[in-house]
Formats: sequence, structure tokens, C-alpha cells
Amino acid sequence: MTKTLLKVALASSLVASLALAKSFEENLEALVQAKTGMPIKVVKSYELEGFKEMKFVSVESATSGQRFPLFASLDGNNIIGFSNLFFTQNAKNDEIVQNAIKEIQNFNETAKGKKLNEIFKSIPENRYVNLKSTGNNVKKTLVVVTDPECPYCRNEMKTIEEKLKDHHIKIILAPVGARTAFVKSQIAMDKIKEAKSDKEKISILREVYADSYKIPENLRNQPTKLIDENAEKIYSSGLIRGVPFVFEME
Repeated sequence: MTKTLLKVALASSLVASLALAKSFEENLEALVQAKTGMPIKVVKSYELEGFKEMKFVSVESATSGQRFPLFASLDGNNIIGFSNLFFTQNAKNDEIVQNAIKEIQNFNETAKGKKLNEIFKSIPENRYVNLKSTGNNVKKTLVVVTDPECPYCRNEMKTIEEKLKDHHIKIILAPVGARTAFVKSQIAMDKIKEAKSDKEKISILREVYADSYKIPENLRNQPTKLIDENAEKIYSSGLIRGVPFVFEME
């Protein structure tokens, strides 16, 4: 009889523990979704000594595929964002957190590269300004995300010939600033359609990117659907947040 009761108690304890674990993950995922609109999944949780009411947690965004750390209460209903200001006298806690952060960083680097390759490969060729390398037997390709009104992008334009020595280049115009940048981008793409050479394409880009360039009066209300879609495709992933953005495709 005693053994039977013990088995029932252990079984009940196990069921309760499993229910709690499931509840923790579900609550945490639901909380993040409700507060940020971002669907996530709990990848792993760690118990730290001295943190009786909290867990250290690694979660993954279903949108960007990136992982990030946070602290959560044991029921998953409360969250504190993790910052670099984490200090502890407990060597075991320090090891757990440092290893978890390193694992997250390594995963993110790999996942980001994979996701970016998927994004850039899904973009139709006619949305790129394609420039062929001037080198021999070149296999590598750079994607450059750029904005004609960005001063750093203007500087990037000055290095195109140098980069073409050992890379093919695919330029995609995806402004992050004023509406005029979208119009300039559309003007550049329309002109480049008629270009007979890569040299001419580069010349058109530099013309439109020049700080002194003024949008012609008759083109100020130019439709920019293609450029709008470029920007939406590029920035909706959350992986690219500024320009110029340079990425070597696989």
C-alpha cells in the first residue's frame, strides 16, 4: 500500500512538473507575442543559484530567426531584458550565462547569414543593379543595400571599382530616409535599364547619388512601387537596419 501511494505521489509530482514546464514556455511565448507582436519560441532555460524566482532563458524570434537572452519568472508571466550589466560572485552562474551568450551569438551569426542569403536570392534579378567583376575567374558576389541620400552610401559608391576587382556586385536601392530618396532610386533604376555597359550604370548611380543632384520637376511625383517593395522586403526581416549594408553571398 505504501509503495503504491509513493508511486502515485511521484507520478503526480512528475505530471505537475511537466505541466509547470509547459505552462512556463506557453506563458512566456504568449507574453512576448502580446507585448511586442513578435512570435517566439523558448529554446532553453537555465536555473541559476540564488535566483529562486527567476530563470535565465534563450528565446528565438520566429520572424528573424535570431535568438536573444532574457530573465523570466518561474511561471513565465514576467520578463526582464538581459543587459551587459550582469555581475555575479557565483562562478557557476557566470559560466552558465557566458556559455549561453556565446552559444546565442554563434547561432545568430550562422542563422543571420543563412536568412540573408534566402532574402537576397528571393529578390528578382531586375531589381538589382548587376555589375560584373573586372577580375578573372571571380566566384564571390557582394550585395550592397544602399540609399542615394545617405552620405555613407555616397562614400561606398567611390569604392565600387576597387570591389569589382575580386567580386561581382549586386546593388539594391532600398532607401531608409526621405521620400525624395525613393524617387531618386526609381529614377536611377529607370535610367539603368537603358545602360549599355557597367561603366554607364556606375556613372548613372554617381549622378543620382551626388549631393548636388536635383530631381527634375516632371519626375517629382514619380511612382516608386518597385523601390517601396525593395525597402519592405529588405527591412521587414529586422536583420538590416541601416545603409550601406554590404553582404557576401554564398
